[in-house]
Amino acid sequence: MTSISAIKSDNCYINFKPIQLFSALCQKISNIYFRVILSFVNFLENHNQYVAAMVTGTLLTEPVSALKAALLYPLGWKKNFNFIGMNPKSITKEQSEKRPILLLHGNLHNQSAWISFAKKLRKENLGPVYTLNLPNHSFSSADKTLVEEKITEILKQYRKWNNQNVKIDVIGHSRGATVATCVGLKEDTWLFKEGCPSFYLSEVEKRAEIGKVIKIGYPTTQWYIDNVQITNHLYEIYGTRDVLAPKSSNLSQKFEVNTGHLGLLYSSSVHNKAIEWLKDTTTN
Repeated sequence: MTSISAIKSDNCYINFKPIQLFSALCQKISNIYFRVILSFVNFLENHNQYVAAMVTGTLLTEPVSALKAALLYPLGWKKNFNFIGMNPKSITKEQSEKRPILLLHGNLHNQSAWISFAKKLRKENLGPVYTLNLPNHSFSSADKTLVEEKITEILKQYRKWNNQNVKIDVIGHSRGATVATCVGLKEDTWLFKEGCPSFYLSEVEKRAEIGKVIKIGYPTTQWYIDNVQITNHLYEIYGTRDVLAPKSSNLSQKFEVNTGHLGLLYSSSVHNKAIEWLKDTTTN
């Protein structure tokens, strides 16, 4: 006579094994699809078709995130971009006692990239949040000019409350992550050449006004990692389904999420990890 437990076990086996097999098959197909798209994106990039690679890669691997980004995109061009309290014209004394957070968007995007994350930052009652619209496509001196203007604006608001030693935490996504890395260096030790960032390697120092630098969706170069004195403030988040930046670096302070390039902007796991790092008072 078959026991009740055996019947339950058999029922589970009958009910769930086909589902498990189907799930495994779907995962296998998904992985093959991802590798095909990744190869196609690499092909486009190797032929200098960077915009086509970005658009194709995101649309084919993360259409929901692409749609969300497209719907929010027009808001990013608003002259006074102050959604969720971002970019305050002035701050209170209480706010001046918390670190400001500067958010830098990626290529072909704008300030709207951060609306979802800003909601979470506000809920956590962290410091004032600032954004700006960076140029798209190649790096240029305009990147440095715009970021320096924003940093000056932030420092002016804090020094009004006699906070002379404020440190700005910077978070960048994709192209903005590269800019964020540069911003973390002493101003006169780096520059942008047209088309790509370039550094005075012999004199690189960490910038006193910058605290943590969190890079999302863009790996840190090995040169930075080899220079410990300027990497202890660097943090990195990357997506395992990211066809635009599919590899992480050897940076010790990093976190991986099972999502794509745009999905990193809307992932609660990314938000929570970044906030955890921002709240950590044991590091810069």
